[in-house]
Amino acid sequence: MQTETSDMNTTAIVLAGGRGVRLGGSDPKQFREIDGKEMLRHSVERLLTHPRIRDVILVVPEDRLSRTLVMMDGFSRERIRVVAGKDTRQGSSRAGLAAVVAGRTHVLIHDAARPWIDSALVDRILDALKRADAVAPAIAVSDTLVQLDPEGKVADFPNRSIYKRIQTPQGFRLNVIREAHERARRDNGVLVTDDAGLVHHYSLARIALVEGDVRNIKVTFREDLEAF
Repeated sequence: MQTETSDMNTTAIVLAGGRGVRLGGSDPKQFREIDGKEMLRHSVERLLTHPRIRDVILVVPEDRLSRTLVMMDGFSRERIRVVAGKDTRQGSSRAGLAAVVAGRTHVLIHDAARPWIDSALVDRILDALKRADAVAPAIAVSDTLVQLDPEGKVADFPNRSIYKRIQTPQGFRLNVIREAHERARRDNGVLVTDDAGLVHHYSLARIALVEGDVRNIKVTFREDLEAF
């Protein structure tokens, strides 16, 4: 379905509900500071300052709601909302989608653990949403891949040229991604690793790919904090 830019009213949902235990430390990783700011604040700022995004919904652990509201002082309360996440990423996405206000047509769903999001990447996704109902940024696989058997032994070396690494933010027509999550809720037990995978699982839209950004890494380990 083709959409004119003027017809798009886009909300960005930032998922910050995880615990990030692999990074170490007592705080969830999205609350760790990078260059003097919490990781999630980097993502929120970059999305809120983008001229084509109307507002941001921040999904955080329930026990971090008050702290996050204080952290977001200085942002317009009309343009940012903080809601409690769930035990799974999928549940947190659904909670964010439930908070989207009436009149919005599209959403971007982004992991707070990717704090170095670039405005040009957002533009590529939003441009692609004029022609597609689901969009994901992708980058080439540069490392050799290995496939393991059930015992953890090397079974094969797949051709890496037919694989891509998917990033966030991922963009969707709002009614499409809501339908995907509603079907998963009814099916109780369908879990995928991200929102594009859920849309694909139910064949609700063909996932359009745009060029990702190698700097848009997902902070998982302590070494990632030194990347840039």
